[in-house]
Amino acid sequence: MIKTISLKQFNIERPEKILYYLPISNETDLFNNIKGKKLKSFLLKSDDILKKNSIEWRYEELTKKKFLEWLVYYEEKMKEHGHAILADEEWYQEQTNKGFNIKALFFYQNNKMIGSGIMAFKDDLVSLAFKATDRITISHVSYGSLGSIIDFLRLKLICKEGNYKTVITRSRNAFGVFNTIDYLDLRLRFGYSIRSNPDAMISSDVPVNDEGCVLFYGLQNGELFLYGLQPKDVNKEEFFNKKSFFSSEIPFKKIYWE
Repeated sequence: MIKTISLKQFNIERPEKILYYLPISNETDLFNNIKGKKLKSFLLKSDDILKKNSIEWRYEELTKKKFLEWLVYYEEKMKEHGHAILADEEWYQEQTNKGFNIKALFFYQNNKMIGSGIMAFKDDLVSLAFKATDRITISHVSYGSLGSIIDFLRLKLICKEGNYKTVITRSRNAFGVFNTIDYLDLRLRFGYSIRSNPDAMISSDVPVNDEGCVLFYGLQNGELFLYGLQPKDVNKEEFFNKKSFFSSEIPFKKIYWE
């Protein structure tokens, strides 16, 4: 059972989900938005890295039949990684009913699927809906993962669609518990802006990991902050050492529980 800490003592409310926004119009702007020399260097070599690892990819319209076939892979990876299963047949039907065009980026190694990214397009809005990958090593450099290449290629392909686009994606709001700190770090390094999800449930508590720590976005007097919560008697400085968290856009605060 996951331990939770009440936020009432801090006068903080926690949206259970947050939104990531990224306006993009061309590949140059996309690349200029990316923070960090190591990440940029890795992504510049992504084609060569995929070729070296015998990985091929396909970008295609996602029919309902192909979506249902992909669901088998997705569910397998979510269970394997301990993540919640959010994609289902009902989601696909709802999106198409709303007029979204669903597309997919599939990655294969020796004819076996090892990665995927699903996108939903409508007018100038693109939702990065789902991503599922095998845990394989393709590089030993920082941020050198298949997941970061999938994110980069999805954004490049969105640029090729033409015209200005606003990319949006969502996640649960408890980093280090429901999702990783590296997940948030990578989103910020790609240049996404964080916003509170107006449709999300608002909670008065937050889950913590086994060490009693968590990163989360919280509202205090209507203002959004990034909070690092940790036990008062435990020094977990290294848990919050990502420099990209300390941005002028959203202030960072540490809070302590006992």
